[in-house]
Amino acid sequence: MSENEVVGSPTTNGDKNEDGYPAENGEGTNVDDNNNEEEKDGIPLDNDNDENDSSEESATDEEAERQVREGFIVEDEEDEVPQEIRRKKKRKKHAESTADQDMLDEEDLELVMENTGQGSRFSKLRRLKRGRDQEETLENIFSEEEEEEENEVDDEAPNRTQGHRAGVIDEFADFIEQDEFEDEERQEEKYETGPPIESVRPEALGISDDDYIQIYEVFGDGTDYAFALEDEDAEDELEESVSLKTIFEPSELKDKMLTEEDEIIRITDEPERMQLYMKRNIDCSEDEFREQVAWIIDYLLKNRRDIDAELYEPFQTAVRYVVHFFIRDSLEVPFIWQHRRDYIVHNNRERNTITPLLSQNDLWNIFFLCTKFWSLHSKKQDILKLYSDLGINDDLVVPFCEAASSLDAIDDLNDYIHFTYSEQIRDRALLMGTGLRRPQGSKYSFFEKFRKSSLYNLVKEFGMSAKDFSFNVAQGARLRFVEDNTLSPEELSRTYVTNELSSPEQVLQKARRVLAEEIIHDPQFRKSFRDKLYNAGVVTVLATQKGVRKIGSEHPYYEFKYLKRKPLGSFELEPILFLKMLKAEEEGLIQLSIEFEDPDDVFKGLLELFVSDNFSENAMQWNAQRELVLKEVFKRFSALAPDAIRETLRSRYLDELGMRCRNQLFSRLDQAPYEPSTKNFDRGTIPSVLAVSNGKGESSDAIICVFVDDVGEPTDSLKLADLRDLANQAMFAEFVEKVKPDVIGVSGMSVSAHKIRQHVQDSLTSHEPVDLIMVNDEVARLYQNSTRAVDEFPTLPTISCYCVALARYVQNPLFEYAAMGRDLMSLSFDPWQHLLPPDVLWKYLETALVDISSLVGIDINEAVTNKYEANILPYIAGLGPRKADYVLKKIAATGGRIDNRSDLISKQIMSRKVFINCSSFFIIPNDEYPNMDILDSTRIHNEDYELARKMASDALELDEEDIEELETNRGVVYHLLEENETGKLDELVLEEYADQLEREFHQKKRNTLEKIRLELKDPYGEQRNVFHKLTPSEIFLMLTGENPEELQADAIVPVNVRRVTNRFVAVKLDCGIDGNIKADEVSDDFIPPPQLLQVGQTVEGVIISLDEANFMVDLSLRNSVLQSANSKRQTSSHRTSYWDTEAEKRDTERMQAETQAEQRVARVIKHPLFKDLNASQAEAYLSKMQVGDLVIRPSSKGSDHIVVTWKVAEGSYQHIDVLELEKENEFTIGQKLLVKGRFEKMTYQYSDLDELIVLHIKAIAKKIDEMCIHDKFRKGTQAETEKWLESYSEANPKRSCYAFCFDHQHPGYFILCFKASVNSPVTAWPVKVIPNAFFLQGNVYGDMTALCNGFKLLYAARTKNFRRM
Repeated sequence: MSENEVVGSPTTNGDKNEDGYPAENGEGTNVDDNNNEEEKDGIPLDNDNDENDSSEESATDEEAERQVREGFIVEDEEDEVPQEIRRKKKRKKHAESTADQDMLDEEDLELVMENTGQGSRFSKLRRLKRGRDQEETLENIFSEEEEEEENEVDDEAPNRTQGHRAGVIDEFADFIEQDEFEDEERQEEKYETGPPIESVRPEALGISDDDYIQIYEVFGDGTDYAFALEDEDAEDELEESVSLKTIFEPSELKDKMLTEEDEIIRITDEPERMQLYMKRNIDCSEDEFREQVAWIIDYLLKNRRDIDAELYEPFQTAVRYVVHFFIRDSLEVPFIWQHRRDYIVHNNRERNTITPLLSQNDLWNIFFLCTKFWSLHSKKQDILKLYSDLGINDDLVVPFCEAASSLDAIDDLNDYIHFTYSEQIRDRALLMGTGLRRPQGSKYSFFEKFRKSSLYNLVKEFGMSAKDFSFNVAQGARLRFVEDNTLSPEELSRTYVTNELSSPEQVLQKARRVLAEEIIHDPQFRKSFRDKLYNAGVVTVLATQKGVRKIGSEHPYYEFKYLKRKPLGSFELEPILFLKMLKAEEEGLIQLSIEFEDPDDVFKGLLELFVSDNFSENAMQWNAQRELVLKEVFKRFSALAPDAIRETLRSRYLDELGMRCRNQLFSRLDQAPYEPSTKNFDRGTIPSVLAVSNGKGESSDAIICVFVDDVGEPTDSLKLADLRDLANQAMFAEFVEKVKPDVIGVSGMSVSAHKIRQHVQDSLTSHEPVDLIMVNDEVARLYQNSTRAVDEFPTLPTISCYCVALARYVQNPLFEYAAMGRDLMSLSFDPWQHLLPPDVLWKYLETALVDISSLVGIDINEAVTNKYEANILPYIAGLGPRKADYVLKKIAATGGRIDNRSDLISKQIMSRKVFINCSSFFIIPNDEYPNMDILDSTRIHNEDYELARKMASDALELDEEDIEELETNRGVVYHLLEENETGKLDELVLEEYADQLEREFHQKKRNTLEKIRLELKDPYGEQRNVFHKLTPSEIFLMLTGENPEELQADAIVPVNVRRVTNRFVAVKLDCGIDGNIKADEVSDDFIPPPQLLQVGQTVEGVIISLDEANFMVDLSLRNSVLQSANSKRQTSSHRTSYWDTEAEKRDTERMQAETQAEQRVARVIKHPLFKDLNASQAEAYLSKMQVGDLVIRPSSKGSDHIVVTWKVAEGSYQHIDVLELEKENEFTIGQKLLVKGRFEKMTYQYSDLDELIVLHIKAIAKKIDEMCIHDKFRKGTQAETEKWLESYSEANPKRSCYAFCFDHQHPGYFILCFKASVNSPVTAWPVKVIPNAFFLQGNVYGDMTALCNGFKLLYAARTKNFRRM
């Protein structure tokens, strides 16, 4: 085992405590301990060396330990070399390093020692070693190489030097030097570690020394082949044990779900999705359970307008049951929906009505709300524990904490405690040992000092404390009153005047500041203020300079570009609009402000709760002081509260967006296999499909026809050049007659697919009817180029794979969507789904897959051998990708099939909770096997098998003897189905039976009994909706990519002229559809079209009408129609009454003025690189040129400036402003050219443009090249670099790391990203490239080596200064 696996290794999930955090296992092993362990392996060569070596190692270890404490020098991992081998190699190195000394004879050695002195020699060695360590400290910072450790002395070295022979043999010990080879190294090590062989004297053998020498020369001393006699397993023990960690990178292990955390999820007896997505406490107390239920009910009722007074109590009961199922029973949503439906409906027996209380969406909302609650609850517990540990008594903390219903409120309470009791918190940290010394100060130091001083009495004299005022605000009424002091504020403050506070006004100012801070930190006030702002707040948008230019009338953000004072509550009906505004703000296009609609009115209302009703002069002066306090509070918190509100709304609206995406996918999954109208198929029967497509629809693309049988395998195909050809139509008809498909599906990636459908229909006019449909190809487009297609059909062309996916979609949409996995996120479910983080989007999409997959069920035995069908297994209730893979492997290992559902438990394939969730969704067909149970082929759960048998026997009116007889022969249910007597089940009165079960066993089974009856009549019958046939609008969108709503009348679109006649003009739109323009719609002057238009010309037209079904559009080119359409578009852009027309007008005028300013007199400079371009034109000009190329262009700052634009990297351009001095006139170039470095505060002066180019631009480019070829430079964005550092740090937790990357937002700059340790955040410093150097943190470095070393010194200095604070 490597050192890294023993010391400081990351804690696995198996070592976590009850709170889910890694268990504390004491301090990590000290570096000295490792060195001491290594020293015990051998004995030094002599006693003198022993003392000095140990002192040297101690000094080195102390130095290394000090460096580790500094925070950046971390012990490097040595995972690849076992510890024992490292020790032996170090011994060998030490023996080789001392070989020269061993070669000296005794006289030479004594002479050296006499001349130098033994003590001084060792002293010098010790100083040299220390000096080396100090010099290498800089190199060791952020080093990726293994740190050199001190060489140890081998106790076997004397024996190896002297040999194992005595007497005459010793004189040959060092005479013959053996060559060493790499393949002999391990043998020598094994030889060295073996026990010494006893020396044999020649006299003991009865031979002379000369004879012994001859024997030795021929046969050796018996040790040459000693390694062959050793145990071969000894070498294996030294080798590092092979594990997944040594084979795969951590990211690969995570992708393949082979980490230790994945294994824990795989074997834990809990549904996989509950382990991943739900944070809960199964053993929570009843009080905690009731608190959770109440919190979830309050949350749900905010959006449930249909729950009236009559349904309120049943709704509460239903939610309570569902939370119990989740928390106590570990039941997933599909199980509850299928087998606990009676608990989420309201059965009104008087009216004989059943009212659903919770939908599947509600169940999933509750599922996720459980996690949110426990996050809130855990923070509450942390607050209460802190409060208890501090030993304080504050009547605000506990009641407010218990009533808190949001994380914002808990954060408010946490801020309040840290503000009010900051000194006690620091003392507690010292007692618990979390700090090395008492901090000298904090952000609350001023208030701590103030509260201890006598001046704090002046705060109390304001007549109302912060708590009392906040209580009034929370209650919305003046329930606690002000008591005015008999002295005026000025008179009272005079008594507190000191040398530091020399005037009464300064004293009052300090007192007002403290009181304002106490109010701001009061959690009651914060919550009440935010509530007021949410209820009476308005939203205003201010476009930034960048937004003014970028957000045009066609931009998706234009709808809120000039939004003004829109009520905040109105966004409940438009949540996506608010999310788009937040996204635009992140992109720097707008500034979003949330403020009170009438701030003065709100302020007056708050002031009424804080002032005195007395009318005396003294009372008025104190009220004036209170008003000043409240103004400061109102100003400060009006800036703080909107941030909390926007984050709260962001989280809530993202959840709504996620549910929208889920519902969209759910509707696409909820489709049964297509039912041909020409066939008498039962619902759910898989049809055979002939898929036809012309791919992208280009002239060179052939028409591909692929026939897929009812098991999803392509068995035949046909390739045609053109279906307009009658011969090809006949060939197609013959092919259809040959394969006899149940349905023909047509699709493509262009409008021409619509024509292919017409040609197919024409080809089959004389053929017997076959259903012909257009097929949604969103899955097929992704499948055709996927690795899954290559794995399944490596020889099929891409377009053939496309057709296979089309056919399979018609056969079973669920299987096609499920096979995509996370690629589902590539599909479009909502235009703004990209606002959702990928993990959040997948979480919601997965819920739809889980619901439909569990509804459909899976033949588990078929899934073992059929990978395509096994794709839905991870979405079965209780399972997931890890557990599904585990189940399939276990079944394969136990014979490849199971005979009944009970085998899942008896053969230990799955655990109890997982079995309860998923068993009813496993289909085991009723084959002729002795252990089969016919109920295993139904949706009936194992817990209800007895109810099913009871219903079957009652329907057949059997007595006990008949039942016993039938049970010995496949059972009562089997007899009911085989005899086709399921109709008798309709005669049963299930209501009475359900009442009896509820009365005697307290089980609600009314819906369950009805479900059993349906399943016995139609085992696992198809319950999905019928296959959805695409509407004309959907076909239009699929083939053109354009929403028909965007091509309605008065829409202005560019069109390309294809044909011009005197009667009409034929055009084509960008989306591929054909357009027609009548002659009288070409111009208002009725000029013949050939005189105005030419083929290939592109013009703007106005849509008059759109024919979706035939992909045709009528247009007009008349100027009057164009002007009218433009006017309507500008008017319709102001669809909201909350529109700032003044700001729009002001920005329009400013843009026009800037445009006019840009239309300057062209300046000409005689230089080959000068171009009369603006910034965007210069970037476009350089886009096709090499990196490092440049242009010189005019500047918008005036005639005394020019700009040099050069290409820093692909897509990155730097614009350098150059100031011209000593100009002869405004048209000539200045004799002095200055470039001011704003960041480094330097000015660079040049005499002409060529000098500027060579000494400035080229010098910077050279340094950028030097950076880009450095091994610490990484391509990509800052986010990608930080992600790499995170991954590297996780894989190497004992190393620090850093890297450079481009600053894409600031061309000419780099970003230095570094991570000091695995637990520290990634920090970024800007690095500017200047001529012939790099500029970092106020320092200039000439090359990359200096820059790296300088960075390390800067960090070390800052860390040292920080620790001294």
